[in-house]
Amino acid sequence: CIFAGWSGALIPCLDRAWEDIEKGWRKRYGRMWDAVRNIGIVKANSAELYERKFVGKLMQQDAKLDEKLMALFNKNAARQDIVSGIGTVVLFGLAALAITDGAISPGQLATVLGYSYLTWAMVRRYIWVRWEFTSLNVYRRKLEEIMALPEEKYGVGRKLDIQGAVDFQHVRFKYRDDKSVLEDVSFRVDA
Repeated sequence: CIFAGWSGALIPCLDRAWEDIEKGWRKRYGRMWDAVRNIGIVKANSAELYERKFVGKLMQQDAKLDEKLMALFNKNAARQDIVSGIGTVVLFGLAALAITDGAISPGQLATVLGYSYLTWAMVRRYIWVRWEFTSLNVYRRKLEEIMALPEEKYGVGRKLDIQGAVDFQHVRFKYRDDKSVLEDVSFRVDA
């Protein structure tokens, strides 16, 4: 019971840790996709180093989240090993007493130990299976969020009623103080 209780108590922690990891992945891969898709803009602004550092920082955050998840698993595995070890020692002790009293045979002891091992193995496996369902549940919820978004309308078939104009008057521009690119430029663009 202690074995199953500790494992069951771990599940909400696993849920939260997996959601954090999945959010980190989305943020990192989203940023990487934006950088690749806009590579021309990144290169035009000489922002390759900035993007590399930003994605590197996101990867470090993901690594910390992965470490947190593995620490949860290791903590649970240690607890399970302690309970399993103590349970085996207690079971052997009781079985030794029962064998010396003639209550059970060595074959019955082997059967009881085999069943106890199978029970502990199933509880331990339960955590791994439950974690798989947790990760699927995170993806299912994200899919539901996406599917619940309203349909985007791009205005196909609508006529635009554009009015007004753009008027530039006496525009000046320079990259450096000593050389102008534009000097006293004026023009009007109608709709």
